[in-house]
Amino acid sequence: MRLRRDKRGVSNVIVVMLSLVLITIIVGNIIIWSYEMNQLDLERMQENLAITNVTNIVSSPWFTAQEEFTATVGIRQSGTFTDTKTMGDAYETFVEERTRVFNPGDFALGGSTKHIAGDVSDLRTDDGNYMRFQSYPNYEIAYQESTGISSTTSTAYQDKVSISFTPQATATFMIVASAEVQGSNTNYQAKARLTVNSSTHQELLYRVKDSTDWYPFCGLKCLTMSEGVNYLVKIQFCTSNTAGTAYIRNTRLLILSAQTEHAESESLSTTSSTSWQDKATLSFTSPVDGEYLLLGSANYRGSSTSRDVKIRLVQNGTTVHADTIGRPGSGTSANYYTFGVMRKVSLTAGSHDFRIQYCSSSTAATAGVNYAHLALIRLSQFEADYYAESEGESTTPASGIWYDKVVNTYTAQEGSYLIMGSIAYQSGSTTSSVGLDFQTDSSSRALPLVEHCAATSYESAFFITKQNLTVGAKSDQIRWMGESTSAKVKNARLISCMLPALFQIVEAEFTGNSNTLNWAQLEWAIDASSTTENTTATFQLYDYQASQFPNSGEGYMNTTIGSADLHVNQTVAANPSRFRDVDGGWRLRIRCEKAVYL
Repeated sequence: MRLRRDKRGVSNVIVVMLSLVLITIIVGNIIIWSYEMNQLDLERMQENLAITNVTNIVSSPWFTAQEEFTATVGIRQSGTFTDTKTMGDAYETFVEERTRVFNPGDFALGGSTKHIAGDVSDLRTDDGNYMRFQSYPNYEIAYQESTGISSTTSTAYQDKVSISFTPQATATFMIVASAEVQGSNTNYQAKARLTVNSSTHQELLYRVKDSTDWYPFCGLKCLTMSEGVNYLVKIQFCTSNTAGTAYIRNTRLLILSAQTEHAESESLSTTSSTSWQDKATLSFTSPVDGEYLLLGSANYRGSSTSRDVKIRLVQNGTTVHADTIGRPGSGTSANYYTFGVMRKVSLTAGSHDFRIQYCSSSTAATAGVNYAHLALIRLSQFEADYYAESEGESTTPASGIWYDKVVNTYTAQEGSYLIMGSIAYQSGSTTSSVGLDFQTDSSSRALPLVEHCAATSYESAFFITKQNLTVGAKSDQIRWMGESTSAKVKNARLISCMLPALFQIVEAEFTGNSNTLNWAQLEWAIDASSTTENTTATFQLYDYQASQFPNSGEGYMNTTIGSADLHVNQTVAANPSRFRDVDGGWRLRIRCEKAVYL
């Protein structure tokens, strides 16, 4: 295996080398058969005979009965049975078995496999010349976290988490980020943003309400990343004034290639209307019934400390997945706050519509929204998913006491998991805070603490983590606590998605021509090696009678290859001509894969 490693991300690549691909069949020499063949046969058998009696006959009853001959091995090349029955110079000629060898004449790559060296002429003999193919991943992932507290008094953005990522294949990637920020001074902002190659795609400008609070940051971005191009993805933070210190903690950043339906509207939109306005719209036609993970994010602002900004995520105009209300602090429209939501949704086949909408609580104020993102990921792409939700609003709490709002219990298989939580929260007071605790397996992954600028404010956020789980019972929770009895929470959701096993894959299909003679036997052989040990290799000859590549038996070989050349072969004696088409064409498919640890 060739390992390519950068500072933050890991990419594993295998190169598969083929030195011999051939098909051997049995056809062959020419023998002349006729009624006058007796002497030839006797000489071949080298038998000594003595003639003791001779009878002159005109015809034999055998010739009267026999109409034609069937060649059980070999084929008739010319003549007919009458040439055999009649003495003379006309003969019936048959071809007996002999060996013929055929090699591929062309090839086609599968998936995102790359052909990096050699050509099909190198497959004729095992002479040390190779065709080389470079692998591609079944999907790609990069993850980085920094949970400790970092601080700065700089007004220039500082890196908290950074991933340098170069995709092996062009694909749609989803970037998800979460963190918590704090500021030391209520006169200034604590700022955080998500960037890709220095372009901002989510930005929080949080005017500190309480210097002991930790305000959530949520980031979401879907984009096409091109093969071989380097992308620098960052979560950064700073302060709005050097007189104040900005802090950040529990910072997590995920890059994942996945089939994702997505929409966005990143520029600033404003309204003074009290009616819902569309900010970002995702229209999607589901081909079949299925389950999806829905994500939404945005940043919002308001123009008045006495008016609210409303923002929500709605499906098909009726199903509301989040409905929040926020009051800006001092500095009003200079501040941008967090909207983040996650939910598992079941969709029927057909058209669906998802929208992030916003409005103002009063025409006397202006609401603004930017960096709005929507993503819909089909959950069947994961090995398994476990989900729980608690939508109803909490009952009146005792102050300072932690409660479970939603608990997700499941039996995990061993593997890597993407675990997400989402909740809407309200401090219920302008002088006390509401606390949240996102836990996996009894360990806190996010601990926001927020005091709102209005008792009626109700905000929403999501949290992420990637964990390697062992086999056994697991329990994830979102807990909450109110410093006052007015605190409330609702729309609490948890999901744990088992990431698929990660493989490096090589796929190629070879084609060639043979003949249409009567095949008595077929042998096919391949010499192959890999730059990494324990690479699983599967070879398949196309069965034209069954109209498919076989998955067992004749026409199928499966083995493990490594750095040393390995010769594999198979003999087909039963109906070997099923592995060619009517013109003698044949197809051979090769697939090699190597598991990579996440």
